[in-house]
Amino acid sequence: ISSYLLVIIGAATMTAMFYYSRSILTINGAFLLGLILSLYPAFIDYSRFLWNPNFQLILTPVAIIFIVKLIKERSPTNYFLTSSFLFFLSLFHFFFLTTSTLTVFLFLIGDKFKRTYTTSAFFGALIGFLPYIIFEIRNNFYNFRILSSAMTFGIGTPFQAHYYLPTMVLALFFLIYLSRKFIRPHIVMAMFVSLL
Repeated sequence: ISSYLLVIIGAATMTAMFYYSRSILTINGAFLLGLILSLYPAFIDYSRFLWNPNFQLILTPVAIIFIVKLIKERSPTNYFLTSSFLFFLSLFHFFFLTTSTLTVFLFLIGDKFKRTYTTSAFFGALIGFLPYIIFEIRNNFYNFRILSSAMTFGIGTPFQAHYYLPTMVLALFFLIYLSRKFIRPHIVMAMFVSLL
């Protein structure tokens, strides 16, 4: 039953992302993003069953909604919400921590590190990452010791798709956002046919 619930949550987040992002991506860009995310085999494979990193992939469209709000209106509130949700997603897998930091940092560079925005983003990141900080303090920095041991002696697991799929979703969103003026209906149809 949990797998069905995950699929329903994924469909709901994708639908919300489509309706919210079409205002800045154009309808063709939003369709293209939705098609790729719903038909790309790796995304389908990792969104079929409930497992901790997979939930991060399912919630990444919600992060896109917060990023769209930030693109449309730069405000301390939107910086706080976007930053807190991105860093909350980092709790599911630490590889996304780099993506979260880079995304917030690039927006702050674009706004020349305005003090109110930087402060809001910092406290948002702190609130989003607070459950992990509390866990580490309560458990004698368990994950930190494991991570430092893995960096010292090498990581024994191969590079898995759940490491980079949520980052790919954000990268795809930004790519479509930057090229939104060039996306025409025939490009969307060609992508649809190629994914089938």
